[in-house]
Amino acid sequence: MAVPTRPLRVLIADDHVAMRRSFREDLEAAGIEVCAEAATGAEAARAALAERPDLCLLDVRMPGGDGITAAESIRQALPAVKIVLIAAFPDEDGVLAAAPEPTVT
Repeated sequence: MAVPTRPLRVLIADDHVAMRRSFREDLEAAGIEVCAEAATGAEAARAALAERPDLCLLDVRMPGGDGITAAESIRQALPAVKIVLIAAFPDEDGVLAAAPEPTVT
């Protein structure tokens, strides 16, 4: 008997509403569930703890705590969660140096 699978659950954190909307539309079109959205790093960390997503998409630069700080908090509390840091420019603010595991650039 096949075990039912649930859709991948994703948290989107970006301070720009248009970016969150665009990510949401693309992810939902692919059958991926967006379980939470956040506009600040602090909101992202709280939402991750509440929703326990499979994946967090975190903008590097956000008010109220950046994506790197949020990633560190999320990783400590939920080590199985995968994290993707979103940056407008290559290695913005030392993203690659802050990565806790291998990354693809």
